[in-house]
Amino acid sequence: MEKYKEKVYFIGAGPGDPELITIKGQRIVKEADVIIYAGSLVPKEVIDCHKEGAEIFFAPNNPVSKEEKKANPKAKSNYETAREAAKQIHSKMKIVPVKTLQDAIDYLKKK
Repeated sequence: MEKYKEKVYFIGAGPGDPELITIKGQRIVKEADVIIYAGSLVPKEVIDCHKEGAEIFFAPNNPVSKEEKKANPKAKSNYETAREAAKQIHSKMKIVPVKTLQDAIDYLKKK
């Protein structure tokens, strides 16, 4: 795939209901080669319609609190989960931990 030099779209589902995604938003997800999924901000169902072969990056890197770890010792951050998923599917994609949208933008500007 060429360097990422296409348009960037920010797609959500209004107040969090995945059925409220716009028709245009769903079309863009269906056609996207690369999806950056902010799991803490958008329900997973919003990207369930992605095309086969789309690269999906999970962000942000939400650290697991001590309380969460105590309640669920197997709890992992989005970053840890994404790294494991990429390894499982033998992906060569680079998983970059970011905490904010600005972190992601800064990283992409360096490339």
